[in-house]
Amino acid sequence: MNSPIAATVDREEYAIGYDCIAVPVRAPGVIASLAISLPSDRLPRDLSTSIRALQSSAAALSLQFGTMRFGQFTM
Repeated sequence: MNSPIAATVDREEYAIGYDCIAVPVRAPGVIASLAISLPSDRLPRDLSTSIRALQSSAAALSLQFGTMRFGQFTM
């Protein structure tokens, strides 16, 4: 990823009582994101662990999408 914390946090902007964290999924020809939504009272104060977990999953998806595009999927 280009920036250390490439994530977006939505605090009850879409639905009252729910928060969302989203990270980009980057691969050639792919425009996507990976997100979680949960009740606001369950969102941890320190988001760094949640963001790192989402980024790790997004990186795996990016790899999967990138290799699938070139016919080399071996995951």
